[in-house]
Amino acid sequence: MNGRLAGGYAAKAVLENDIDQLKEYELEIQEHLFDSLNRAFLKKKRLEGFWQGGEVDLAEALRWGWVGFSDYYKNERCEATNG
Repeated sequence: MNGRLAGGYAAKAVLENDIDQLKEYELEIQEHLFDSLNRAFLKKKRLEGFWQGGEVDLAEALRWGWVGFSDYYKNERCEATNG
């Protein structure tokens, strides 16, 4: 997705001789990826707190901290704390 989209905006910028077209690419990418990237950032912060909390249940951490498990998507408002 990103490569194709970037190529389209790059071509448009060249054809229209308007480098500002690339700003539109940035906005569109943010629109498409913000939620996913924000979720990943919050999960990372939560995992950092989890690892520093002493005893670690790796199976539990993987269930809510790894994108491949459905629990990753269950708590959209995860905090940077254990559990």
